[in-house]
Amino acid sequence: MATTNECITSAKVFFDRLKGEKCWTVIAGPGSGSMAKLAFGAKIKRDRKIRNEKLTDEQREFTGEFVLFIMNTFWEIGNSKEKICNNEDSNDEDGLMLSGLNQLIGKYLISIDFLNGFCEFRLNFNDGLYLKLKSDANLDIDNNYSLSYMGTTINLGLPH
Repeated sequence: MATTNECITSAKVFFDRLKGEKCWTVIAGPGSGSMAKLAFGAKIKRDRKIRNEKLTDEQREFTGEFVLFIMNTFWEIGNSKEKICNNEDSNDEDGLMLSGLNQLIGKYLISIDFLNGFCEFRLNFNDGLYLKLKSDANLDIDNNYSLSYMGTTINLGLPH
């Protein structure tokens, strides 16, 4: 598992290093649409605590070693039996979206299936849950999701 301060320079290396890491928080909800931020790996203390009262103390004080920020793209969470939620479900506090995303907390990423390169892929977790992302072909891939390691955004290195 990645815990050193090595530079991760590509999406492929990022995803390779992400395997085995635990998702320790998800930030999403009312006011953010279908966007979601998942943090994995070590908890990195922020330079300044975020003031957003809707976040937990942990979310305000720490960011993830690895962060996947999802925006403007189709995504779905499911398992072998059912689709649990997707980006079109309600993101209200008692909605399907948050309920599904919160199921990823505490789960370890065990594998990644690239279905169409970095444009469509599935993150597989230790309990059978998956998170599938499919980029919007009408947008640059950087506008669909972003990756960061130790606070630095990773260049996906893909043609636009």
